[in-house]
Amino acid sequence: MRHATTDCRDLGIARYGSQKTGEASPAWIWRSPSRRRQASPSRRGSGTTAFWDAQAAHAKRSGVGLAADFLVGRFVVFIRDTELSHRVFANVRPDAFHLIGHPFGKKLFGDHNLIHMFGEDHKDLRRRIAPNFTPRALSTYAALQQRVILAHLRRWLDRSEGEGSRAFPIRVPCRDMNLETSQTVFAGPYLTGEAQWWFEGDYNLFNVGLMALPVDLPGFAFRRARQGVARLVRTLDECARQSKARMRAGGEPECLVDFWMQDTLREIDEAAAAGHPPPAHTDDEEIGGFLFDFLFAAQDASTSSLCWAVSALDSHPEVLARVRAEVSAAWSPDSGEPMTAKTIQGMQYTQAVAREVIRHRPPATLVPHIAGEPFQLTEWYTVPKVAIVFPSVYESSFQGFPEAEAFGLERFFSESRRDLEKPHEIESCPCAIHAPPSAAFAFSARRTGGPAPLPARPVPVPPAATA
Repeated sequence: MRHATTDCRDLGIARYGSQKTGEASPAWIWRSPSRRRQASPSRRGSGTTAFWDAQAAHAKRSGVGLAADFLVGRFVVFIRDTELSHRVFANVRPDAFHLIGHPFGKKLFGDHNLIHMFGEDHKDLRRRIAPNFTPRALSTYAALQQRVILAHLRRWLDRSEGEGSRAFPIRVPCRDMNLETSQTVFAGPYLTGEAQWWFEGDYNLFNVGLMALPVDLPGFAFRRARQGVARLVRTLDECARQSKARMRAGGEPECLVDFWMQDTLREIDEAAAAGHPPPAHTDDEEIGGFLFDFLFAAQDASTSSLCWAVSALDSHPEVLARVRAEVSAAWSPDSGEPMTAKTIQGMQYTQAVAREVIRHRPPATLVPHIAGEPFQLTEWYTVPKVAIVFPSVYESSFQGFPEAEAFGLERFFSESRRDLEKPHEIESCPCAIHAPPSAAFAFSARRTGGPAPLPARPVPVPPAATA
């Protein structure tokens, strides 16, 4: 049986890490308004992504949108075709595909991570978190985010002016800003200054461990990452405990965990009144684990998109001018008031910029799944059990769009183009995790449904992937 389509000499575990985050965002330079420069980041990466570029090229040449190879001894299927990617996303269930997020995700995150949940258990959790994303809750989060973001932007400007308007890289400052934003939105007043300091240190250990060899022994980065995750979950379950106490005392919600605990307490009380045990997913430790899942989902992808947004705006001054004009017409930082959700919804051009940044430079480039059972992906090809399947959101982002390589906003304001592009959008793609945490569940909306239909179009069997 022959599956390989490329030479395997260049394969290595580090290549997965590179595609996951290493090439996901530019090491962008913050410059004061008087010293900006142009930038045109190329679509294709360096040698660190050579393996994935080769897979994409083979999938394109095959004419059927997929390629097969071996990665660190594991059989992998790379999917370039958007329709086939849809089929993988629509069949995440025990007897089909399992979203793994990371090759050793269960060992690092634990068996009860929300991305490993299926069926009624997963549906029940989604129902319980729904109160976190009402208009009132989202307005609360927007105000918290703006307070943190403005403070960081002012510090960046002060630093630039203090160093003679010298440019400096913003990837790490952007990551730090985003981490503080996430902490504030999720845990609000329950993370003190000292707790935040320890939290950031443990999260950094976790990030390093994500890209390290999975050696679970003392002194290795992977072991330190596992220990860091355990401490992070303990910190967050303490936040859940404090929130329950404050909400039971009649406090007003100030962050995501407050909105969550408000409804959780109601269900706990109803169960107790009926003589039943507490409902599932209401234990402090379990909630702490889910909060960590939210944090992970909202962190790196958001940092990547923010860096690419700065790059895009600096490279397109006419776009930057229109964004500034739209924001200035609706809100001023000197007003002392945060933007409301209604104000943000009215900024259609700014929203189009955000959407195009995510299309042009998707933060989740690959979404690895493992086949729990043999799965008939097309009429002519069945993915074997335990194969790792890599739907490429990156490749799909350049399919079905006129002038797809260009950063263009007119596609969002043309009815004909919107109609043309709609069938190609991956509605259930987890690249949306840059957004508020609710989007982390966007990709899983079909998990409890039946299998999606096979692609209708007939396709030939690629010789290189023939069994």
